[in-house]
Amino acid sequence: MADQSVTRQDFLDLAQQINSRFDALEQRFDQKLGTLEQRFDQKLESLEQRFEGKLDAVEDRMRAYAKEVADHMESRIVGAFMGIAQSHELRMRNLELADDGVRQRLAALESRVLELERRAGTQQPPGGLTQ
Repeated sequence: MADQSVTRQDFLDLAQQINSRFDALEQRFDQKLGTLEQRFDQKLESLEQRFEGKLDAVEDRMRAYAKEVADHMESRIVGAFMGIAQSHELRMRNLELADDGVRQRLAALESRVLELERRAGTQQPPGGLTQ
């Protein structure tokens, strides 16, 4: 039978083989981890872009809704002011008509007074009443 004693060199050779295998495993692990990190970064970037797109869409919808509400409120306010303006315009027309009526009646009264003064012989200048 052959001598099968293990020498120190055998242990050193075995340790070197184990170290080289660990180094190879470590390199493969680092490569796999690098690939996994790249895939994760790509997925994260894609997710961020989708999120930003959806957030932009929500902001656009909110702006459109706010504009729609503001336009609606503006229309209601303008409509309310138009109603008030029409009401005041009608009142002013009625006051002008009433004022015209009062002026006509005043002119008629002045001419009557003037006629009465003329008959009485004490003619006063137009627009002045006797005391």
